[in-house]
Amino acid sequence: MNGLRRAALCLHGLADQDRSWLLDQLEPEQRTKLEPLLQELSELNPPAEVAQLEFEEETVSTPTDREKWIRTIDRAEPSVIRTLLASEPNCVIVSLLSNQSWAWLENFLDSLPLHQRNEITEQIALSNGSQPPLLSNAILETMSTRITEHRSNANGFQGILDREISGVVRRRFVRWSESWAR
Repeated sequence: MNGLRRAALCLHGLADQDRSWLLDQLEPEQRTKLEPLLQELSELNPPAEVAQLEFEEETVSTPTDREKWIRTIDRAEPSVIRTLLASEPNCVIVSLLSNQSWAWLENFLDSLPLHQRNEITEQIALSNGSQPPLLSNAILETMSTRITEHRSNANGFQGILDREISGVVRRRFVRWSESWAR
Protein backbone atom coordinates (compact mmCIF):
# COMPACT_ATOMS: atom_id res chain seq x y z
CA MET A 1 0.00 0.00 0.00
CA ASN A 2 1.47 3.37 -0.98
CA GLY A 3 1.88 6.27 1.43
CA LEU A 4 -1.09 8.22 0.10
CA ARG A 5 -3.47 5.30 0.55
CA ARG A 6 -2.05 4.69 4.01
CA ALA A 7 -2.61 8.32 4.95
CA ALA A 8 -6.20 8.14 3.67
CA LEU A 9 -6.83 4.95 5.62
CA CYS A 10 -5.41 6.50 8.78
CA LEU A 11 -7.47 9.67 8.30
CA HIS A 12 -10.58 7.58 7.70
CA GLY A 13 -10.10 5.98 11.12
CA LEU A 14 -10.12 9.34 12.93
CA ALA A 15 -13.03 11.25 14.37
CA ASP A 16 -14.52 13.79 11.95
CA GLN A 17 -13.18 16.76 13.91
CA ASP A 18 -9.65 15.33 14.03
CA ARG A 19 -9.74 14.40 10.34
CA SER A 20 -10.91 17.90 9.38
CA TRP A 21 -8.24 19.53 11.50
CA LEU A 22 -5.48 17.40 9.98
CA LEU A 23 -6.74 18.02 6.44
CA ASP A 24 -6.72 21.76 7.14
CA GLN A 25 -3.02 21.50 8.02
CA LEU A 26 -2.13 20.07 4.60
CA GLU A 27 -1.12 21.92 1.47
CA PRO A 28 -4.02 22.24 -1.02
CA GLU A 29 -2.37 19.83 -3.50
CA GLN A 30 -1.98 17.17 -0.79
CA ARG A 31 -5.63 17.60 0.21
CA THR A 32 -6.68 17.30 -3.44
CA LYS A 33 -4.86 13.96 -3.71
CA LEU A 34 -6.35 12.59 -0.48
CA GLU A 35 -9.98 13.66 -0.94
CA PRO A 36 -10.88 11.09 -3.66
CA LEU A 37 -9.33 8.30 -1.57
CA LEU A 38 -11.26 9.45 1.51
CA GLN A 39 -14.44 9.53 -0.59
CA GLU A 40 -13.76 5.97 -1.77
CA LEU A 41 -13.19 4.83 1.83
CA SER A 42 -16.37 6.59 2.89
CA GLU A 43 -18.30 4.61 0.27
CA LEU A 44 -16.63 1.32 1.22
CA ASN A 45 -16.95 2.19 4.91
CA PRO A 46 -14.35 -0.19 6.36
CA PRO A 47 -14.31 -0.23 10.17
CA ALA A 48 -11.96 2.32 11.75
CA GLU A 49 -10.04 -0.55 13.35
CA VAL A 50 -8.72 -1.56 9.91
CA ALA A 51 -6.50 1.52 9.88
CA GLN A 52 -5.30 0.75 13.37
CA LEU A 53 -4.47 -2.87 12.50
CA GLU A 54 -2.67 -1.84 9.33
CA PHE A 55 -0.39 0.53 11.20
CA GLU A 56 0.13 -1.53 14.35
CA GLU A 57 1.98 -4.11 12.27
CA GLU A 58 4.45 -1.44 11.19
CA THR A 59 4.95 0.27 14.53
CA VAL A 60 8.62 0.16 15.42
CA SER A 61 8.39 1.63 18.87
CA THR A 62 9.11 -0.72 21.71
CA PRO A 63 7.74 -0.65 25.24
CA THR A 64 11.13 0.73 26.25
CA ASP A 65 10.67 3.66 23.84
CA ARG A 66 7.22 4.33 25.26
CA GLU A 67 8.52 4.19 28.84
CA LYS A 68 11.33 6.59 27.94
CA TRP A 69 8.89 9.04 26.32
CA ILE A 70 6.56 8.88 29.32
CA ARG A 71 9.46 9.44 31.73
CA THR A 72 10.67 12.48 29.73
CA ILE A 73 7.19 14.01 29.61
CA ASP A 74 6.39 13.27 33.24
CA ARG A 75 9.61 14.92 34.45
CA ALA A 76 9.06 18.10 32.43
CA GLU A 77 8.38 21.36 34.20
CA PRO A 78 4.72 22.47 34.05
CA SER A 79 5.82 25.75 32.44
CA VAL A 80 7.48 23.81 29.60
CA ILE A 81 4.33 21.74 29.10
CA ARG A 82 2.23 24.93 28.98
CA THR A 83 4.57 26.48 26.43
CA LEU A 84 4.65 23.44 24.18
CA LEU A 85 0.89 22.85 24.28
CA ALA A 86 -0.15 26.51 24.01
CA SER A 87 -0.86 26.35 20.28
CA GLU A 88 -2.19 22.80 20.17
CA PRO A 89 -5.88 22.05 19.65
CA ASN A 90 -7.77 20.50 22.55
CA CYS A 91 -7.97 17.12 20.80
CA VAL A 92 -4.16 16.82 20.88
CA ILE A 93 -4.01 17.95 24.50
CA VAL A 94 -6.70 15.41 25.44
CA SER A 95 -4.80 12.65 23.63
CA LEU A 96 -1.64 13.47 25.57
CA LEU A 97 -3.37 13.82 28.93
CA SER A 98 -5.28 10.55 28.44
CA ASN A 99 -2.04 8.55 28.31
CA GLN A 100 -1.00 8.85 31.92
CA SER A 101 -1.65 10.49 35.25
CA TRP A 102 1.09 13.08 34.79
CA ALA A 103 2.94 14.63 37.72
CA TRP A 104 2.24 18.12 36.31
CA LEU A 105 -1.40 17.48 35.29
CA GLU A 106 -3.15 19.46 38.03
CA ASN A 107 -0.78 22.40 37.68
CA PHE A 108 -1.25 22.38 33.90
CA LEU A 109 -5.05 22.22 34.06
CA ASP A 110 -5.14 25.02 36.65
CA SER A 111 -3.17 27.24 34.26
CA LEU A 112 -5.82 26.95 31.51
CA PRO A 113 -8.76 29.28 31.07
CA LEU A 114 -11.81 27.84 32.83
CA HIS A 115 -13.78 27.09 29.64
CA GLN A 116 -10.83 25.23 28.09
CA ARG A 117 -10.10 23.33 31.31
CA ASN A 118 -13.74 22.21 31.52
CA GLU A 119 -13.82 21.15 27.88
CA ILE A 120 -10.59 19.17 28.19
CA THR A 121 -11.56 17.40 31.41
CA GLU A 122 -14.93 16.51 29.89
CA GLN A 123 -13.29 15.08 26.77
CA ILE A 124 -10.83 13.09 28.88
CA ALA A 125 -13.72 11.59 30.86
CA LEU A 126 -15.57 10.74 27.64
CA SER A 127 -12.50 9.14 26.06
CA ASN A 128 -12.19 6.83 29.05
CA GLY A 129 -8.43 6.72 28.44
CA SER A 130 -8.81 4.66 25.29
CA GLN A 131 -7.12 5.64 22.06
CA PRO A 132 -5.39 3.76 19.25
CA PRO A 133 -1.87 2.69 20.28
CA LEU A 134 -0.33 4.23 17.17
CA LEU A 135 -1.86 7.63 17.94
CA SER A 136 -0.82 7.36 21.57
CA ASN A 137 2.77 6.47 20.65
CA ALA A 138 2.97 9.22 18.03
CA ILE A 139 1.82 11.87 20.51
CA LEU A 140 4.14 10.62 23.26
CA GLU A 141 7.15 10.45 20.94
CA THR A 142 6.47 13.90 19.49
CA MET A 143 5.96 15.53 22.88
CA SER A 144 9.06 13.85 24.30
CA THR A 145 11.10 15.08 21.34
CA ARG A 146 9.72 18.61 21.68
CA ILE A 147 10.59 18.65 25.39
CA THR A 148 14.13 17.45 24.68
CA GLU A 149 14.54 20.08 21.94
CA HIS A 150 13.13 22.76 24.22
CA ARG A 151 15.67 21.85 26.90
CA SER A 152 18.50 21.87 24.35
CA ASN A 153 17.44 25.26 23.04
CA ALA A 154 17.12 26.65 26.55
CA ASN A 155 20.53 25.26 27.53
CA GLY A 156 22.07 26.53 24.30
CA PHE A 157 20.63 29.99 24.91
CA GLN A 158 21.88 29.95 28.49
CA GLY A 159 25.33 28.97 27.24
CA ILE A 160 25.32 31.85 24.77
CA LEU A 161 24.08 34.23 27.44
CA ASP A 162 26.77 33.03 29.86
CA ARG A 163 29.48 33.56 27.23
CA GLU A 164 28.19 37.06 26.47
CA ILE A 165 28.07 37.98 30.16
CA SER A 166 31.55 36.61 30.83
CA GLY A 167 32.83 38.48 27.77
CA VAL A 168 31.39 41.75 29.08
CA VAL A 169 32.80 41.12 32.56
CA ARG A 170 36.20 40.20 31.10
CA ARG A 171 36.31 43.40 28.98
CA ARG A 172 35.36 45.54 31.97
CA PHE A 173 38.00 43.85 34.12
CA VAL A 174 40.66 44.38 31.43
CA ARG A 175 39.69 48.06 31.11
CA TRP A 176 39.71 48.49 34.89
CA SER A 177 43.04 46.71 35.35
CA GLU A 178 44.62 48.74 32.52
CA SER A 179 43.42 52.03 34.01
CA TRP A 180 44.50 50.96 37.51
CA ALA A 181 47.98 50.02 36.25
CA ARG A 182 48.52 53.55 34.89
